[in-house]
Amino acid sequence: MKQRSLLLACVLLVLLSQSVVAQSSESYYSRNYFLLAPASAFEEGLVGFSNPANLAFLKTWESRFHWSTDGTDATSFNNWGFYSGAPGLGFGMQRQNFGSLKVTDYRISTAFGSQGMALGLSYGWSSGDWRALDRERLFVAGTIIRPFRFLSLGLTGNFSLQSKQREGVAEVGIRPLGSDILTLFADAAWTKDIQMTDAPWSAGAALQVLPGIHFVGRVFENESFTAGLSINFGHSGIAGNLTLMRIRTMPSTVTPFAPADCVRACSPRPLAKAVAT
Repeated sequence: MKQRSLLLACVLLVLLSQSVVAQSSESYYSRNYFLLAPASAFEEGLVGFSNPANLAFLKTWESRFHWSTDGTDATSFNNWGFYSGAPGLGFGMQRQNFGSLKVTDYRISTAFGSQGMALGLSYGWSSGDWRALDRERLFVAGTIIRPFRFLSLGLTGNFSLQSKQREGVAEVGIRPLGSDILTLFADAAWTKDIQMTDAPWSAGAALQVLPGIHFVGRVFENESFTAGLSINFGHSGIAGNLTLMRIRTMPSTVTPFAPADCVRACSPRPLAKAVAT
């Protein structure tokens, strides 16, 4: 199993190194707005939606519902996500509004492995204004390696099935105390035409303030910052994510991963909420 997971990681690196199309730095973080921290580092991400390898670490069936408010309207329901999975199999869908355009992304995923190393595969498609937003069908491959309790490593490749677009995401999570009491994390997304020094990134920490209650702080390369609170009750819980500042620039081109209306879409959303069952 470890040899197969290592092989997948090597294949991902080779494929990503052959990327030939540039892509906006906004894309990965815009698509994964509900992630409090990198998928491999904290609470199994979005149950396989971001990195399908997360599904191999689930102990039982798990489901989460996320939504974000628009401005000060606490009753708005325009941006939301539903993610559900059991050990080795998962499904997720999320709705996002970009100004007058709306798109719903879907992902079906599978994974296998051990508690030390896992790999996963998923297929993604979209509905709604997917043509105007240049969404494309995706093949996603991911691996997570946890060689010991102090370290988590994640690698995800997003491959378009309709063009030569490719995107790679690398993640690291460090637990200095060997437990979930404190997790330090960082991640970055890149393509061939983006140098590693220019790749968009985030870094932060998750602190367990009480059993089942975590505070998460995350800073991005553009100096925006998010603060999140996660409360878990066994197999259920709630979470909130407060965006203190998020300022992005309009990409020069429209790509399958970065809608042209991302400036409006990424304006401050004061509160993102989640419910897990």
